[in-house]
Amino acid sequence: MLFFGIDLFSRLKWPIINDFQGNGAIKEKFIMKSHNYDFQRLKEHLLQILEKFPLGISEYDMIKELSLRTDMIAADFGKDNLNLFKTHFVLFNGLFRLQQLLAEEGNRYLEIGVMNIRLRESIEGGDEKSLDNGGSAKLAAYYLDMMNLDEMTRDGVDEMISTFWASFNGEPERKKALTVLGLEEGISFSEVRKRYRKLARDHHPDRGGDKERLQEINDAMEILKRYNVHK
Repeated sequence: MLFFGIDLFSRLKWPIINDFQGNGAIKEKFIMKSHNYDFQRLKEHLLQILEKFPLGISEYDMIKELSLRTDMIAADFGKDNLNLFKTHFVLFNGLFRLQQLLAEEGNRYLEIGVMNIRLRESIEGGDEKSLDNGGSAKLAAYYLDMMNLDEMTRDGVDEMISTFWASFNGEPERKKALTVLGLEEGISFSEVRKRYRKLARDHHPDRGGDKERLQEINDAMEILKRYNVHK
């Protein structure tokens, strides 16, 4: 799964975590850790925060707001990646549950994005599915299944983060490789393979092609294999 908590992990895991240390409003008890967290209580706080920020709020800022309003955030929640993941997961479990409740009421819609979370009036005609909420049914299903939290391990979180950053940091390289093959974003990996085979055949020295150009094509394909372009 593409790591959805990028805002939280990039801004909380490192120096900004100090913003939360020593806050008297934060209690030691960490109830955001299992099926038994108080959703009704969290829901009320989420609605208050969302109404306070009508243009939307980031995950980082939402957790900061929660830490000032409630003891549901532990003082040491940022001590390691696993605790960060637990906080992130339960927050998004609560957000997607709230999204479902609001959809049932029909008056408002919760738009859940990677970098922005926003409460808005329902779209005329009720076609909220047309919004790109950064979630989709598959993403919502992931966060609504608490087994994904229970089964996550410290090593699993570390691997998820490493995989994401490897992909994120390699984005310029990946885009250059697409350009070498004459491709654009949004193409499937099967189309990448098809394009590669054609170019490799056309530029093979046995067919009068250029050896250096063929090497460039091969190098580009190796890069795209590594990132396995499905976008």
